[in-house]
Amino acid sequence: MTEESGNSTGGILVGYSPPLLRPRSTARWLLFVLANIVLYAAACGFWQILSAESGKPFWESSLHRDLLFEIKQLSPSPGTLSILNDPWMIPITGCLLALLIFMPIAMAVMYQLILALGFVMILAVVGMSPELAVILVVGCLLSSRTRLRRHYPFYAILFGILPAAIYLVLVLMLTRSRNEMLLVHDWLMVLPYLTALILAAGSAGLSVLMARLTRFRPGTLWPEAVVLQAIAGGVLFNKIGREQLR
Repeated sequence: MTEESGNSTGGILVGYSPPLLRPRSTARWLLFVLANIVLYAAACGFWQILSAESGKPFWESSLHRDLLFEIKQLSPSPGTLSILNDPWMIPITGCLLALLIFMPIAMAVMYQLILALGFVMILAVVGMSPELAVILVVGCLLSSRTRLRRHYPFYAILFGILPAAIYLVLVLMLTRSRNEMLLVHDWLMVLPYLTALILAAGSAGLSVLMARLTRFRPGTLWPEAVVLQAIAGGVLFNKIGREQLR
């Protein structure tokens, strides 16, 4: 019985399987993994800086006590960055959140689960977002163990993003305003989440396409990270300005 026919008799999840990206050399593999780590750590630091500029530190937030992930810049506060005060925070938040969600899941599918868990730890420590990190652990486990991973990596990544999508919907439901006069605020809160999920799915498609074009050689994830961070940083400094960040 072939591996494919044997897999068809089981469920949707399987055990360990080798990385999809096949390096030409160990040095090349390590180089791209290190590049991904540096870019992801920078994005987590960027995320935490925006959070500090936008509201209370993570450990002082009420959502932390409720075990909810806090998008601090969504909470309007005079003199701070928020979506109500600065609509340009929508693409900034969307790009960064997309990268934070996409990269660990893609690492679990394209590389190895153990590497993906390292990225999740970076998010928890540097990005100070342990709740989202826990959700991404679930996504990494699902995406790395699904039978879709070997033949349909794009759908495997989407499968791994699903827990984060459900989580963001839960956050929206639990933080939704009960005041009918604040419905606009509720709709504005949807936009960064929706933007993040669309960009994460788009990044997944682009990474798989690049992998197929390069015959599954390493180096297909860092371009998405660079583009998303460049967009977020460019919009931040060009549309909001350094003065408001001080």
